[in-house]
Formats: sequence, C-alpha cells, structure tokens
Amino acid sequence: FQAAVSGERAWQTVCDLARYHRIQASPGFRAAAEDVLARLQAAGVEARLHTYPADGKTAFWTSIQSPEWEVHEATLDLLVPGEPPQRLADFSACPISVIQRSAPFEGEAEVVDVGRGDRPEDYEGLEVAGKVVLAEGEVQEVYEQAVRRRGAVGILYHGLRPIPPVRERMDLPDVRHYVSFWWEAGDDPLCFGFVLTPRQGEALRARLRQEATRNEARAPVRVRARVVSRIYEGAFEVVEGFIPGQSAEEVVLVAHLCHPRPAANDNASG
Repeated sequence: FQAAVSGERAWQTVCDLARYHRIQASPGFRAAAEDVLARLQAAGVEARLHTYPADGKTAFWTSIQSPEWEVHEATLDLLVPGEPPQRLADFSACPISVIQRSAPFEGEAEVVDVGRGDRPEDYEGLEVAGKVVLAEGEVQEVYEQAVRRRGAVGILYHGLRPIPPVRERMDLPDVRHYVSFWWEAGDDPLCFGFVLTPRQGEALRARLRQEATRNEARAPVRVRARVVSRIYEGAFEVVEGFIPGQSAEEVVLVAHLCHPRPAANDNASG
C-alpha cells in the first residue's frame, strides 16, 4: 500500500486542479472534470463522466442548477475627472473580483452608496435606476432590491461575512469575498457585479460622501465596467470511478470539484 501512495503526487494533483476556475457549469469546471477523469483512467480505474442539464430550471433535490456561464474578461475602473482611471477589479488577475455568473455589460454608470442594500429601507430617498449600487449586504437580496425592483444596472459588493468572534469585516481589509448570482429561468433582468475589498469599499464610500457635500455642480462618481461573458443552457459534469474490492460491501467516497481558482481546500484537495 505504501508503495502505491504518494503524498507528493497527491499534492501536485491538487496544485493542478486549483488552476482551473471551477464555477459549477462552466468551461473551467468541465476541463477540471475531464482532467480528473483522465487521471483516474491513466491509473487503471474504471471511470466515466456523467453530464447533467445546467439550464436554470432543472432541479436536483431542492436545488435548481443555474445556467452555464462563460467569462473571458471583466474589468472595473473608477473614473475621476482630471485623474487617470483607477483599476478596482480585474478578472484576469483575480477571478473572484467579478461576481460569478455576471451578465455581459460595457459602459459607464454613476455609483450610489446604498449601505447594506438588501433591505427596502436602504433605498429611501435614493434614485438608483440606471446606476451601479455600492452595497455590502447579501448579494442575491441586493439584486432583488436594487436591480429587479428599482432598475439598477449593476452591483459593487464590498462586504465580508463576519464570523464573530473569529473574524470581523475589517480584520481582512484586502481580501475579496467569493460571491455569485444564482440565476433561475425567468430571472429578468440579469445584471453584472464586481467584488471590491473592504478597504476599497470604504475608500469609495468616503469619496461618495465627500462628493455629496460639494455644490450641486459636482460631477457624480462614476465607474467604467466591461464584462465579456455568456449565460446559456449548458451542462455540468460528475466524475465517477469504481475500484473493485474483495467483498460485497461498498464504500462511497464523495468530494465536490467546484469553486474558483485558486481554491484548493474547498474542494480540489477532496
């Protein structure tokens, strides 16, 4: 048994899988599944790939699988008159800097701070139609309140879910929280979103407050967003392998393959 097991080989496999951006139902997830399949087959394991619908309407137990998502480019720049654009987020540098499953978009929009943004009272006295909201509340509810009900075009999320007493939001000021839209058939309109660090979010919030104290001729704070993506009825994969034993008893081992690059503990290392 010891001759057949290699910690170094297992570690290298985890490193290789962590390079895939493994969002459920995406080309990156499929590539990772095909990688696992090839490794099992190369090791002599009886293995195959199962394919299931990813269409926003097919349910597995109580979960509806979102449509397949493909993204090629996503960038966000802060636009300040008289200053060069400031890059706030770039998918190519950090895949979780875009809210996963963001819809395509290209253009400029004014930014409005809505606090948490996931409650109706956060919007009292504010006009967000055609604008981008800066929020730190639960993203799916921010979408419901800002986009579906009030016509916002996008979301800038700068939250970090606190886990007291272990972690508060500003204990990790320079990390981005992994968040996603979970589209279902009939969701309309779809939108885009970006993830800022808590530090970026507070800096942007301070700039918005500063601009609000100036005279009426002030130029609103704006961002330029570009998301090159595609949302479509596709598929996702499950890899199955079988190793015969010497008795009728069966042992089932399960791990999930999804999650963003470069995540490994959740769950490439499974």
